[in-house]
Amino acid sequence: MMKNKFTSIQLNIRSDQLTVLNVSDNTRLMVDCGQVWLTHTHSNQDYVLQAGAHLTVSAGKVLIDSMQTGNAWVTVSESTQTPALVSWLHTWQRKVQHTPAVCVCVVV
Repeated sequence: MMKNKFTSIQLNIRSDQLTVLNVSDNTRLMVDCGQVWLTHTHSNQDYVLQAGAHLTVSAGKVLIDSMQTGNAWVTVSESTQTPALVSWLHTWQRKVQHTPAVCVCVVV
């Protein structure tokens, strides 16, 4: 029996660069600071979320952009089974190794 673990990564969303994420089912996007625009492959809606707001999405591609001058912070959280956890962290490490403003947190 595999245990589920909750994994999170905090991303610095730049206003001059569209951020594209491939997410799994029930991924929670929480705006920690700023205001963002986002859309999801399985939705025909655009969303504008401010600090404190969150949205849970199904598996697919998510596009995020900061709606203000400067950056916004978004925490992306997923439930990950134990064997997939290490793979998930290594994938994110490769994606963000040149981005110092990223924090990865695992809660058991």
